[in-house]
Amino acid sequence: MTYSQAFIDAFNHVMLYEVGPWWNPADAGVIAGTCDTQAQRRMVGLTNTPGDRGGLTKYGIAITANPGVDVQNLDLAGAQEIYYKNYWLAGKCDQLTAEPIAVIAFDICVNNGVGRSAKMLQQAVGVSADGQIGPNTLAAVNGADVAGLIRKLNDLRVARYNQIVQNDPTQQKFINGWMRRVAEVTQYALSLLHS
Repeated sequence: MTYSQAFIDAFNHVMLYEVGPWWNPADAGVIAGTCDTQAQRRMVGLTNTPGDRGGLTKYGIAITANPGVDVQNLDLAGAQEIYYKNYWLAGKCDQLTAEPIAVIAFDICVNNGVGRSAKMLQQAVGVSADGQIGPNTLAAVNGADVAGLIRKLNDLRVARYNQIVQNDPTQQKFINGWMRRVAEVTQYALSLLHS
């Protein structure tokens, strides 16, 4: 399958958090999904962290959110297809005209779900937050001041993660990682404005 450069850029940025800073989509083992050694498992993000609600995860694809996927044997092409269909297209990221907003919306889709991404976009632009991105939401998002929208989405994400921890203190162990991710994705999106 051929993907837009905007999707590839957003996907590779998301992998910095789903897999880690060692993400290398050109590595043969990463492409094949090889996970025989500890180093290979790290390169593809194969984890099963206690307390993580996702369960067995590879390339950030969690078995609990993708019960029909053979996560253990997933390769890069299969992971990209899942991200493209289930998050990029489902979240209407392909219809967001500003790449910085598409990057943030995609990251929210991946980390919080497509419906939550839609609601955050809607809240940020002041339209009815029904969780469905239709023509009114697209018009409002695509017509918004991009830098201002980036900042509003940042604030909504920070508030969301704080709410998660307030509602379930067992999730406190993830808060620093979530906040770092939000800050870095926001910075990346802002950097796209000047490129």
